[in-house]
Amino acid sequence: AETMTTHFVETSKKSMEEAQLAFRAMTSAKTPNEMIAAQNEFAKAQFDKAVANMSHFSETWMKLAGDVVQ
Repeated sequence: AETMTTHFVETSKKSMEEAQLAFRAMTSAKTPNEMIAAQNEFAKAQFDKAVANMSHFSETWMKLAGDVVQ
C-alpha cells in the first residue's frame, strides 16, 4: 500500500506540472491549429501515461496477491 500511495502521489504531482505546461502552450498558441496540436499532444501523452500507470498498478496488485497467498 505504501508503494502504491507513493507512486500515486508522485504521478499526480508530475501530472499537475505537465497540465500547467500544456495549459501555457495552449494559451500561448498563435493559431487555432497550434492550440489544437498542443491539446492533442497533451491528451495523447496523458492517455499513454494512464495506460502505463494502470499496468503498474495491476502488476503491483498481482505481486501483492502472490505475497498474500504465500
